[in-house]
Amino acid sequence: MLKCVLIRSTVQMNFKSFHVSFTMKVDEDGNILSLVEEAHEEDVEDVVANALHDIDDVKIEKIKVKGKDYGR
Repeated sequence: MLKCVLIRSTVQMNFKSFHVSFTMKVDEDGNILSLVEEAHEEDVEDVVANALHDIDDVKIEKIKVKGKDYGR
């Protein structure tokens, strides 16, 4: 008979915090921005959060997106 035992352990992780700032240009004709212009900041926030979600050993605490028409 085979017996499986699940052992749960808690590992204390030590984090350093960093503030990261960048400007992201998004193609208006691409698939990232929704049709509702008021939701564009949330659209970009979702894209950035999803891109960073699967990076091991990284915990995103806060993402703040401000829309501004750069370069025009």
